[in-house]
Amino acid sequence: MENKTRKRKPKIFLAISYTKIGKVENAITNFFRDKGFEVITGRRAATGEYIDKGVKEVIGGCDFGVVVYNELRHNITYEWGLLDGLGKKVFPIKDENVHINLGEEFSDKKGVKLTPFCGEDIEEEIRKSLMDDEGLTEAIEKAVGRSISESPEQPIVKEAAKVVVKSEIPLGTIPVKLKEIPKVDGVIKALSGIPNLTAEGYFYMGNAYHSTREYDKAIENFDQALKLNPNLAEAYNNRGNAYRHKGEFDKAIDDYNKALKLNPNDADAYNNRGIAYDDKGEYDKAIDDYNKALKLNPNLAEAYNNRGVTYRHKGEFDKAIDDYNKALKLNPNYADAYNNRGVAYRHKGEFDKAIDDYNKALKLNPNYADAYNNRGNAYADKGEYDKAIDDYNKALKLNPNDADAYNNRGNAYADKGEYDKAIDGYNKALKLNPNYAAAMANMGVVFMDKNDIKNARNWLNKALKRKNQLPDKGERILKRLKKLKP
Repeated sequence: MENKTRKRKPKIFLAISYTKIGKVENAITNFFRDKGFEVITGRRAATGEYIDKGVKEVIGGCDFGVVVYNELRHNITYEWGLLDGLGKKVFPIKDENVHINLGEEFSDKKGVKLTPFCGEDIEEEIRKSLMDDEGLTEAIEKAVGRSISESPEQPIVKEAAKVVVKSEIPLGTIPVKLKEIPKVDGVIKALSGIPNLTAEGYFYMGNAYHSTREYDKAIENFDQALKLNPNLAEAYNNRGNAYRHKGEFDKAIDDYNKALKLNPNDADAYNNRGIAYDDKGEYDKAIDDYNKALKLNPNLAEAYNNRGVTYRHKGEFDKAIDDYNKALKLNPNYADAYNNRGVAYRHKGEFDKAIDDYNKALKLNPNYADAYNNRGNAYADKGEYDKAIDDYNKALKLNPNDADAYNNRGNAYADKGEYDKAIDGYNKALKLNPNYAAAMANMGVVFMDKNDIKNARNWLNKALKRKNQLPDKGERILKRLKKLKP
């Protein structure tokens, strides 16, 4: 029997009384995109693509609608009426700071409950309001069920949809925090039980495997999704992410190109391609892609953060810091941006500012291993080696496979004159990464300090064979080798 598939993602229609994309729209869009939905407004698609079809046709292709009131505008009333007329379920929410009495303004809306949101943290307020709406949860489950199977009324499909939605794991975006992986395994198990998955079902499965870092399985599922629906741009984008995490950057870029051919206005695809170019060391191409992403979506904090990383790689630390500031203005809870700004400050020699930023990142995410490692580096730069070692230990407790943290801890012990502990750290780093040139060079330096010339020369020569990994291409190693006695 030939497999059938729905040729679209589940969709919601967002009726919102704003003339420009703002925080409220981004919060709602992020909530539904995390659940694998496409969000469309009468003004424009969430990605910035103007709708070239009539609003009635657009609404007719959506699963349900969300109406946001911050003021009374005729387009909202019209779109809500269309949603009602087409039999689409509507979930209205409003800004608590705005007085709206629908019973007085519109007689047919008398008694309709408006879910409120307020407060400074709009993203969290709106997410909570949407999650607490039982009717909306049921509508999301039904939409997900219709998306993953041609037989959404089957009990196995209904149960799988409930598992997917209840997990609250972002399946439209990746990655997922490590602590959520047991829930991801439950999603994989639920989807695996559905015979003849649709393209969207395989897409969800691919995202779930990506979240557990099983990239080959993720790619297999994205392949299946694209076999069933070659026009699923998101599958190309996310398969590109999987290839990128495998270090196959050219394959990743090829997939991002395919995603952008299908949807030239996909800011996320430009952002992701920029990361791949950065990974390849093609920094100008990366910056160009981040610029394109930001032109399409000026509120994409991730693109500012990533452009900052690329400026930092180019040694343009002030530009990097400016971009991190912009990312943090858009998202004050962006732990990665604090961490990255800390790295930039450290490179400028502003160690106290760096430590302050790492503290902020760790306050937002106490399990942020990289932030502990980076704070350790800043303490080491200040000569506070015991504090540095304590941070490296915390990083390694969270991520025992972090070769950099072992190497850095080795350096701190070496600076304290505890050479055997330093050598132990370098050995552990090299066990995790046998081609780690910096750890080899550091090992050689420690053996020089121990006056063990044979081992010093051996390790320095090993590092020199991998000089392309080193910032100075091995210049300091050559100088050290010349100092060694024959």
